[in-house]
Amino acid sequence: MLKGVILGFGTAVETAYLPAFTAPKGAFDICAICDPSAEKLEKAKTLMPGARLYKSPQELFSKEERLDFALIASAAGHHAEHAAMALGNRLHVLCEAPLCLSMRDLDNLWSESVRADRCVFTFHGLEHSPQILTLKRILGEKILGRISYAALVFLRRRSPDTGILTPCGWQAAYLACMLLGKEPCSLAASLQPPETVEAGGFGAAAACQIHFPGGAAHIRLAAGSHSDRTKALLCGDNGTAQLDEDTLTLDLRDLAPETIKFKERFSDGPRPGWLAGALNDFQAAINDPALREKNFRETKNCVKFIKNSSYSASMNSAAVPL
Repeated sequence: MLKGVILGFGTAVETAYLPAFTAPKGAFDICAICDPSAEKLEKAKTLMPGARLYKSPQELFSKEERLDFALIASAAGHHAEHAAMALGNRLHVLCEAPLCLSMRDLDNLWSESVRADRCVFTFHGLEHSPQILTLKRILGEKILGRISYAALVFLRRRSPDTGILTPCGWQAAYLACMLLGKEPCSLAASLQPPETVEAGGFGAAAACQIHFPGGAAHIRLAAGSHSDRTKALLCGDNGTAQLDEDTLTLDLRDLAPETIKFKERFSDGPRPGWLAGALNDFQAAINDPALREKNFRETKNCVKFIKNSSYSASMNSAAVPL
């Protein structure tokens, strides 16, 4: 059994992480929960009566002993700091995306994880949804042939304080690299409104083009939509796959189009089942350094995408190497 703590008790922890942690009996034991909000700690006390409660990570780590891991689900701006604290206490780290927003923080976290022989694992948010698992199966069976192009659209009702690029851009970059199966070479991006770029922000809308060896991906992100909606298009030399929330349409050469319906909308995640898959990946990575390195490369691509998109936009959408 892995004994762990949770830093940050938001809605996703309450509705998805806790059910995922408690579903496999005997696999995980959540010993303590930390959140600066007294209201959230009261809710945590109701849902996890056996867990000890703390208002600061410093207090938690000064009192808790013989732990195995920490789930970092605090505010995004504190992820790198809290992950470093967990590593400093020789814990494995499972972190919600974004793990961090600078290459310096990423390199420091990786160096510390190697030194301490501990896993730092980023949960990107979508990889275990039924929609993405189905697309992975299609790609694995090479049904679409050689993939040369992907398009991703993320529409959201509200923009976070950090802008649309940080949460949705991270997920879109992860999906683009996964769908094309290659390392990105360069990107060009524009962010709106322009004044947020000049102020160092990330904007309420973004358009990005990523170049890959033998392929490309277009990403469009926007806040202010009437509803959350996510779309994806994948093009190969034998056909296309189009995802629109709970509907996946396959259009293959010489065959009638086929539609696959899912029970859940893509934008309504994460769900407990998605988290269960992430926890399995996390456990595997704890025991396999090669899986840790794979997750680190995926995380590195996402960090570079966010930082270089902002830089490209500040340079009149100039192409920037990745």
